[in-house]
Amino acid sequence: MDSALVGYHPTADQLGPLDSPPTVLGSRGQVPNAADNTVVAPWNRLEVLERIMQRHADRIAAVMMEPVLCNSGCLLPAPGYLEGVAGLCRRHQALLIFDEVITGFRLGLAGAQGHYGITPDLATFGQGGGGRSRAQRGGRTPRDHGADVRRGRVRRHLQRQPHFAGGGGRGAPRSCPAPTASRWRGRNRIGRGIMDGIAALARKHGLNVAVRGFGAAFALHFNNPTGLLDYRDTLADDRDLLRRFLALALRRGAAHRT
Repeated sequence: MDSALVGYHPTADQLGPLDSPPTVLGSRGQVPNAADNTVVAPWNRLEVLERIMQRHADRIAAVMMEPVLCNSGCLLPAPGYLEGVAGLCRRHQALLIFDEVITGFRLGLAGAQGHYGITPDLATFGQGGGGRSRAQRGGRTPRDHGADVRRGRVRRHLQRQPHFAGGGGRGAPRSCPAPTASRWRGRNRIGRGIMDGIAALARKHGLNVAVRGFGAAFALHFNNPTGLLDYRDTLADDRDLLRRFLALALRRGAAHRT
């Protein structure tokens, strides 16, 4: 959504100060006022988020986030981070919205929220299969959100939980099979084995490679001396070496298949 795609993979020159990152548009095709109603906060920095929410007190409607930073290096939440964010949302009467398009059904049948034991107010899920896409959102009942939904001040279709989002190619529940416990457990087990194997090979050959994420979604960070806490830290990756590794891995994989 254009009005929400901000602060996504900015360059090092665009990052700005940690306590008040600028609202960088995610695409040149967006109109400038798409950023007017959005404030950007760094990931995994609870104390910074708290200061930002205090700075904009009574103006924050919701905090939107991936519960695992899959699109920016597969960085896991620090211990207590998600709990802290949920607490800040309650304190400021803001909704907590999880983007579970990647983590949903990969991290577990109940998504990251089930894995970490944090229930957001709203969550989005997506699944591609059979050449079609499927999207879904769910959340607490309107009673939990307040009287505005019941009185028709916001769109009433939110009352149906879960709700299939409208749009071309959406709402096709038969286009992809339902996930099963054996599938996601198997994928995470295999993926975890690959992660451990890559880390072991890196140690054996004296290479500086950090493997971050979980079994079904992980990322490699070459020659990065940082602690890999948030997106800013990933900018220290040796991306050229990563591209070389991926190209060679694809080449070796193709050779083995033939």
